[in-house]
Amino acid sequence: MRSGYCGTVVAVTMLAACHPSQPQRTAAEANVAAPAAPAPSAPPPPAAPPTRESPPAPPPPPPAPPSPEAAGSSSNTADPTDPKSTEAALDIAREFAALVSARQFDRAFAVAGPRSGFASVADLKRHFAPYAELSLTVEDTPPPQPEGAAGSIYLSVHATISGVVDGRRVNHPATITLRRVNDVPGSTEAQRRWHIERFDDSVM
Repeated sequence: MRSGYCGTVVAVTMLAACHPSQPQRTAAEANVAAPAAPAPSAPPPPAAPPTRESPPAPPPPPPAPPSPEAAGSSSNTADPTDPKSTEAALDIAREFAALVSARQFDRAFAVAGPRSGFASVADLKRHFAPYAELSLTVEDTPPPQPEGAAGSIYLSVHATISGVVDGRRVNHPATITLRRVNDVPGSTEAQRRWHIERFDDSVM
């Protein structure tokens, strides 16, 4: 009886050794042991289309050249009056008349000069002294025509003197004669310019 019991115990012990019991892991242990699966990576964003550079702006067009009419008018305005022209002679006569009307006899004599028939400033003042009121104007319409004589050119400019003399109003003509030397050999630049040669007053 004892021998049979011992054989049973030996058999059970051998069976346990051949089939050892494995302890069961808890769910928490399984989760800790198992590596986490990597999260799926997001797909890369689509590549942006290449930007197109705008073409450079065209240069501004060059300025248009001035028209011949505009160029001619500007050049005429900028150019001084030809000192040998009829207009230059009329300018001298107008300046002299304006200065006499303003009784600026010093300046009027400087324009006229001693070749005008007035020997001095005092002589010029004496000539117009009787006028209580005085106005000397140049009449340039129609424009006077120059005349040549003995190597010189003359221009007779008609004028009008108006004012008050001895309490009565007067209005009478006058003549301003201008002269310049023609372009003859040996003449100077000053001689070829206009100057007042004579002042004629039919009354005074």
